[in-house]
Amino acid sequence: MDELLREINNIDGIEGSMVLASDGLVISSRLPAEYAEGMSTALVAELCRSVEEKTTSVDKGRFIAGYVFAESGNLIYFQSPDFILAVLTSVSANIGALRLALRKTAKELIRKM
Repeated sequence: MDELLREINNIDGIEGSMVLASDGLVISSRLPAEYAEGMSTALVAELCRSVEEKTTSVDKGRFIAGYVFAESGNLIYFQSPDFILAVLTSVSANIGALRLALRKTAKELIRKM
C-alpha cells in the first residue's frame, strides 16, 4: 500500500495522500511534514461520514467520491465500503487527470484489501 501512495504522490499536483479505514483510522499515509496527519485524516473521515449520511437521507445511494476546493489547495477523496482514499493537491492540479489516476488506484486498493 505504501508503494501505491508513493506512486500517487509522484503525480504532478499531488501534495500528499492517505488511506483510511471506513471508521477513519489511518491505514497508510504519505503526507508532507507541514500537514498534521491527525487533523487531515480526521477532516477526511468527518467529511465522508457527513456526506454519506446526507446522500443516504435523500435516496441518492452510497457516497463514492468528493471534491473540496479551497483557496490554497484541494482535497479529492474516494470511498469504498472498506476504505477511503484521499489526496491533497495544489490549486493548479489537473483535477480531471487526477480523478482518473485515483480511480485506477482505488480499484487496485480494492483488489489488495
